[in-house]
Amino acid sequence: MSKTNEKDEQKIVLSEEDQELMQFMIRNEKKYHCLSSTKDKEKTKGCYTDSNRIVTLNWLTTVCEEFKLGREAFYLAASYLDSYFFIRSQTPTQKPFVDINNLQLLAIACILIASKFEEQMNVSLAHFAALAGEEKPCTIPDLKTMEMHVLKTLNFGLHITTPYAWFMFFSERLQLESIRESAFVVLDLCMLDPKFRQFYPSQLAATLIASCHLPGTNIPPILSWAYSHECGKLICWLLKQINTIKWTRSISDPLEKDVQPEIPPIFLSTLYPKIVT
Repeated sequence: MSKTNEKDEQKIVLSEEDQELMQFMIRNEKKYHCLSSTKDKEKTKGCYTDSNRIVTLNWLTTVCEEFKLGREAFYLAASYLDSYFFIRSQTPTQKPFVDINNLQLLAIACILIASKFEEQMNVSLAHFAALAGEEKPCTIPDLKTMEMHVLKTLNFGLHITTPYAWFMFFSERLQLESIRESAFVVLDLCMLDPKFRQFYPSQLAATLIASCHLPGTNIPPILSWAYSHECGKLICWLLKQINTIKWTRSISDPLEKDVQPEIPPIFLSTLYPKIVT
């Protein structure tokens, strides 16, 4: 091993507490995270299509901004939504409790639960219920009923380790706090793209940091165990689109056709107005 490599590996020494925390997070994501596959995707069709998922999660970002909820609340709510439909898909004989008419109510219940879990409950139930709007109004009892339904479906397993939690863990130990804001935007896009659901949260966070902020260097051991080459291909493709002036539905490079994230231009334009012209 070269002196440079030895020096790089000596930069980061996890404390005993950090090692225990990391092992807890690994156990947690394996227990609660629902990896998406083509087979599972077929089962969870219905109202939770890829396009509906993107629209719903995009709407939740505006809710979090309006109610001043933390980013982790959004990631938890998104994870609760994904887990809910995954669990329900495993029991197809059950009558669907959620359809396109109350998908928004489900999303509101998920962000309500997330805000409570993160102890950010500074918004009244009436305000949460009002999010449904006048076209599909919901009452506080409606919201409470949906909240309990979600909790029971998830078997009260709310301590889901999210990509955001892993990113914070890795970036603090690597002293990459300065790049967080720019990285969060890419992480948000990855969270919304259905293709990234095939990876564990630790894989997504570690690969994002290695691909975007440590290119051309040896991947530190703290990241290497979770790094995914396939996830890296998707992230690199996404970064190329962010760094272009225009967004197009078709990609000219045939080598990239098998790794195109399914993010519609209208969504990218909300985060990057200059990309879509």
